[in-house]
Amino acid sequence: MADNQKQERRYRRTEALLVNGLTTLLQEKSIKEITVRELADLVDINRSTFYLHYTDIYDLLEKTEERLFQQIQDIMQTEWTGKADSTHFYRFLERTFQVLAENAPLCSALMGPNGDIAFLRTIEDMFRNEGLKILRAFAPVELREQDLQYAISFALAGCMGLVGRWLKNGCPETTTHMAELLLLLLFATGRLIYTHVYSQDFSDIAETGPQSTITLTENDVEVPQTDDNQKTAIIQLLSEQTYTAYPHFIKPSQNKLTANRLTVTFQNGNSIGVNTDGYVFVNGKLRAIKSGDGRNLYHDLFVLFYPTAKE
Repeated sequence: MADNQKQERRYRRTEALLVNGLTTLLQEKSIKEITVRELADLVDINRSTFYLHYTDIYDLLEKTEERLFQQIQDIMQTEWTGKADSTHFYRFLERTFQVLAENAPLCSALMGPNGDIAFLRTIEDMFRNEGLKILRAFAPVELREQDLQYAISFALAGCMGLVGRWLKNGCPETTTHMAELLLLLLFATGRLIYTHVYSQDFSDIAETGPQSTITLTENDVEVPQTDDNQKTAIIQLLSEQTYTAYPHFIKPSQNKLTANRLTVTFQNGNSIGVNTDGYVFVNGKLRAIKSGDGRNLYHDLFVLFYPTAKE
């Protein structure tokens, strides 16, 4: 038993020496320029020892890449696949950055000028396939399939650039910081896509022209109107906003969606509502507003609903 453990430790040490040596050489030259003799001399082992582990240099590179790929794939299957929420996606990003940090010299070499483009494409394809599943599930129906493809390509290029820069800098930021930064950048990009695809001005909802009548309700209970000045002020307030698709991957809790709601219904039957937690609704469907300040909108609308109420 002791001899087996000793042999296993020796085997792992040799494996580590070979991977580290390959990493060093890949920073200087391409894989086709690296010889077994050169690698063996660098890590101070016999060539016969190398051949106990691998058939040639290409076999060493392939097996090294397979181990790295398997680590990332295992994290994806655990934290991302089939789990379309920001918490699991963040954990996937953080754990992936941890793997990158633990293998920083190797990853930097693989992404460098002498790296393996085919391996990087394999990683990208894995992310692309899973990312498209999420986008198709939560993107607005108005978004074209080709635009989804463009969006995922844009996101992947940004991710690879960010990771490459971080590795080149020596990984000075923590894996937590990088995961949070990448999550923020991806969500910001996603929100811009939603805003571009689904955007309604007030006139798209209430139609153009003066409103002869509007109906005010609080939680489905009609609120009496005071005069035309009140109606004009309410229309002016709501017309200052642009209403966009709400990012479906951000899921508010049910109690936030059912909080006290003020609703204005126009003569064409369309409506705009906002609740105390700042969630905005167009015809009962959750929407975002470009200003992003739903709570202030609720406050201003409440003051106009009840002009005689004491602050």
